[in-house]
Amino acid sequence: MNNNDDSRFYEEEKGLTIDFNDPLVQELLNEVREEKKKKEALENSKADNNIQNLNEIDIFQNFQRIPILKLRAEDKLNFFDFPDNEQLLNAISSIENDNILSPCIALDDGDGKYTVIIGRTRLIALRALYDVSKSDKYSTLPCFIIEKDKIDPLKLESMIISSNLSYRTISRKTFIRATLKMDEALRTGKSYRGQMNVVNVLSENLGVSKTTIHNNTCFKNLYPEALEMVENRIMKLGIGRMLSKLDHEKQKMIVETLGEDINDVEKVKALIEDRLYRRLDKDNKLVKETPETKIERVKSMVQSSLNLTITVPMRYVNDFLTLLVKYKRDTALSNPTAVCRAFFKLSYNERHMMQYVNRGLADQNVLDKLKAKKFDDVIAKIVR
Repeated sequence: MNNNDDSRFYEEEKGLTIDFNDPLVQELLNEVREEKKKKEALENSKADNNIQNLNEIDIFQNFQRIPILKLRAEDKLNFFDFPDNEQLLNAISSIENDNILSPCIALDDGDGKYTVIIGRTRLIALRALYDVSKSDKYSTLPCFIIEKDKIDPLKLESMIISSNLSYRTISRKTFIRATLKMDEALRTGKSYRGQMNVVNVLSENLGVSKTTIHNNTCFKNLYPEALEMVENRIMKLGIGRMLSKLDHEKQKMIVETLGEDINDVEKVKALIEDRLYRRLDKDNKLVKETPETKIERVKSMVQSSLNLTITVPMRYVNDFLTLLVKYKRDTALSNPTAVCRAFFKLSYNERHMMQYVNRGLADQNVLDKLKAKKFDDVIAKIVR
């Protein structure tokens, strides 16, 4: 702010007239500006210390062998599943045969204890070996030590996620949580805040496509119950992405309204749509529906198509296909303007069907008629 700006501000906003050429006023303004600069520098310094870039932390500087009695496994930031029996037995076997070749990473908690953030499975396996053998060679765990106050929790989570994704087969729930946590860490860090390369970094670190990252990071906009439904496979991913574009209040309304029908795309789209239709009331008059009557209408909707799985015995396959051809022809004649492929959609194992044709159990002409799309071909009689 220059002198003219200062003068205009005080004259217009404060109703004061100040002589900014007065040396005393100039000295006071300079002191205010210097104090503001110091305050901003102090805040920036605190931010830099609280959220350090992982590249600035030398995690390999402090190496120690820590007694396992002083170690505890991290279970708050590390949301990955504990090792199953097979994974634990593999880790135990590896330690027995080769010892621990890769040191763990632990936080110095400042109370004489250390929290293992990378290497939880190795710690559990080592404890199991020590409990059985009481051997000194299993009494300590090689670790690189990080001081707890030198790294932000989000950065810790990024380290934990990256290390686990490198070798684990993980569930949908864990993958979504890992994606959202790493996205949060990158967007709050200095290097990536507000930059478009967050998706690129996530894609590279998680080893998945950019499209997958885009599709998963949108779930951060879901309200907690909806996110939990997606993670636990109660709600389909596509439905979750549709809801993520809405505010939490509308998301909740749709979830509570549809209940077990939450994966019915047509009903979800109908509730997302803001349009209110006109409908006949009990007196057969056209009235505009209300939000309440709209919900009633959507609840009573049925899907526009139904998937059926039919198993046909070998000897009746050709007869059944012939019946489908007759149905398709009759439907086309009664609905000449309809799209023929909308009558029904048939799928079958091509290789198995050709075996039936070759053995005379199915007629190729019947199959060709079933595949016909043009109206004239559909209504034409089968040539045998």
